Amino acid sequence: VIALTLGLEQAKQGWIRLILAPGSTNDNPHVLLGDNNAVAAGMMMLVPFFIILARTTKNKYERWFAWFMLVGVLYRGLSTYSRGGFLAALAMALVSILRSPKRVRALVGGAVLAAVISTTLPQEYWDRMATVSGEQSEEGGQREFDGSAASRLYFWRLAVRMANDNFAGVGPGGYKAAYPTYDLAEGAYGTVRAVHSVWLGTLAAPG
Repeated sequence: VIALTLGLEQAKQGWIRLILAPGSTNDNPHVLLGDNNAVAAGMMMLVPFFIILARTTKNKYERWFAWFMLVGVLYRGLSTYSRGGFLAALAMALVSILRSPKRVRALVGGAVLAAVISTTLPQEYWDRMATVSGEQSEEGGQREFDGSAASRLYFWRLAVRMANDNFAGVGPGGYKAAYPTYDLAEGAYGTVRAVHSVWLGTLAAPG
């Protein structure tokens, strides 16, 4: 019930995009429901539900339906072009294979699924995923990150500073309010920003 309630519409979107517009970006226009990173994370949390349903049901039609839904929500998450969602998919696949009682079959199935989906994703997608580790600079050999990735690292550093400066943190939901005080970039990343990390957000603003 949980998997279908949360995943039916998303799987439908995933399959429609996969068939009619493979490789296109599927952003979430309704911010209330989360940005592309939140949608991608949610989809990657749904995939294990459908894996479990597919592996435990004795009805072959239910099993194929679960695999059908899995592909839909997986592609829905990847089509957000979220780098966090991409990393979550890799981690989920690795854990799923390692914990599977039939690892060889899980590995082959995962490889086939990855090969099929990867062929629908354009070079633009892989170029964006490649920025996760940054690009090697010509001077000094250090890695440089694009604006989005660099901003995340900056927000996380501020969260650590907030936690170090305040024994109990800056208070529940206080990161955004405290951001201008701790911002050393003089508004380069904006004036009211979120921490983009549940763990560091809890560290800086427990509650």
